[in-house]
Amino acid sequence: MDSYTVLKILHILSAAVFFSVSCYVIYSKWQCNAAAFVKKCRHCAGWFILPSGLFQLLSGFTLLSLKHYGFNLLWVKGAFSGFLMALLGWFLLLLLLPEEKPSKGLNVFLVFIALGLAVMVFFMANKPS
Repeated sequence: MDSYTVLKILHILSAAVFFSVSCYVIYSKWQCNAAAFVKKCRHCAGWFILPSGLFQLLSGFTLLSLKHYGFNLLWVKGAFSGFLMALLGWFLLLLLLPEEKPSKGLNVFLVFIALGLAVMVFFMANKPS
């Protein structure tokens, strides 16, 4: 296996972690009380979402450069925009989430993250071959 294939496999695995844990946290908001949600959110974001998101960013740019894709392609711009929406949503959520109880504005961040994930998946799935 060449280095591109290995990096692509790791990129896809980290995308699966980023996407699935994000969906799990968004879904669990309605399954537990506020204090448990804050703890779960901080734990999942700190250990899984942000590290896999940063790896996604680095490996994505490396894969683009190995294949000599430009940033001017629509699917690259769209996927990157969706990814940044989701990652920015997680950073803001961690910065603005109070320790004891999440506020009602939390739903705005969760919708922002969900939309970012949907945009990212849409553009990555519709990449021309």
